[in-house]
Amino acid sequence: MAGMTHNHNLAKHIVDAAFGEIFRELEYKAAWCGRSYLPLDRFFPSSKLCSSCGHLLDELPLSVREWDCPACGVHHDRDINAAINIKKAGQYLLKLKRTTGWDARKVTPTRNERRRSA
Repeated sequence: MAGMTHNHNLAKHIVDAAFGEIFRELEYKAAWCGRSYLPLDRFFPSSKLCSSCGHLLDELPLSVREWDCPACGVHHDRDINAAINIKKAGQYLLKLKRTTGWDARKVTPTRNERRRSA
């Protein structure tokens, strides 16, 4: 969230959208319906990761809405490809959580986070 508000063209709209409240509500509703809420890392490369072969592009500007994978040649719509990758990542994390009990929200805090809380 904080990173997106540095873009002066989008900052007002981002803050108005109250994403923090949306995520909190999603987590609440998921728990209420007996579902899992599994947040992905903000830097997960959902748009520039080929959902067919797993090739990762070095760069993919926002202006590029469709692209062809240089490794396997599959044509991707940026948003559909991202949705497929997010679904696959969610399924993987859910399987990991069920088999090992691992929870992304309970990962050991970084050194900076420990320093701030002390």
